[in-house]
Amino acid sequence: MDNQKTRILIMDDNPATLQNLTESLIEQGFAVTPASNSEDAWRHLQAKPDSFGLVLLDRQMPEAASIVLLRRMKAEKILSNIPVIMQTGLADINDFVEGLQAGAQGYLAKPINVSLLLSMIQSTIRFDRERDSLKQDVNYLQTALQLTTKTSYRFRTLEEAKSLAYLLGNLCPESDHTRLGLYELFINAIEHGNLEISYAEKTQLLMEKRWIEEIEARLSDPCYKDRRVYVDIEQQSEGFSVMITDQGNGFQVEPYLDFTPERIFDLHGRGIAMANKIYLNKVEYLEKGNQVKVFIRSARLNGTENCSV
Repeated sequence: MDNQKTRILIMDDNPATLQNLTESLIEQGFAVTPASNSEDAWRHLQAKPDSFGLVLLDRQMPEAASIVLLRRMKAEKILSNIPVIMQTGLADINDFVEGLQAGAQGYLAKPINVSLLLSMIQSTIRFDRERDSLKQDVNYLQTALQLTTKTSYRFRTLEEAKSLAYLLGNLCPESDHTRLGLYELFINAIEHGNLEISYAEKTQLLMEKRWIEEIEARLSDPCYKDRRVYVDIEQQSEGFSVMITDQGNGFQVEPYLDFTPERIFDLHGRGIAMANKIYLNKVEYLEKGNQVKVFIRSARLNGTENCSV
């Protein structure tokens, strides 16, 4: 990623923190726009909405200014796709979940560790670009997919996972959440399932910016290269059941189904919880943890397509 092409808006009401963060990111090649309050930040966003690649918000500003600003951004089509990271000294899980539900992509603990900040920025921007590509308009696929009665797919790579999530999201018309939730589960099935990358290993790989490199290496490794993720779709009376099965050894699912204080500030580890609590509402893992089942509900209300999961 070319830092020179990324402008970051930082909002913090502490002058020293704002200056330190600004100087640190400029040293790394980013363009930075500082703002000491939400009105100033909003003015910058409105003036040049296409110029920002990421926004860094102080969660602890008076009158919940950061949450208010975040919600304003997500309500504006031209600003809604800008990824947002929150920095905070709080460890309250409710504040954490509120931020994620409002649209934040991640959290960092204060005082800010610059190395962690840079890793979070890089991974957030990269993943947000992947997310954007899952939101493209493919209405012509929706009618065809609604004709599905029972079918199966298999994939091996992240690119194939993205393509399939992109396709299957159209089982639920106009639902970006369906695509994003399935993509989170597909990624988990590849990296932690088939490729057996542990939680600690992924943390280190993200810090060293070697995550994609390691994925590619393991996909070529004789131990893993023939493994596939299988996705079985079956139409039911009110929608579609989706069963995702990887060929890994499984894992202890329970700690990852919800947001926990222990992982609030980690660089990763929120994908399953995001799928379960925000994107898909309910995620059910079976047996040893290498199978996950979701139900995509599709209904027609008042003459218009409405969808929930």
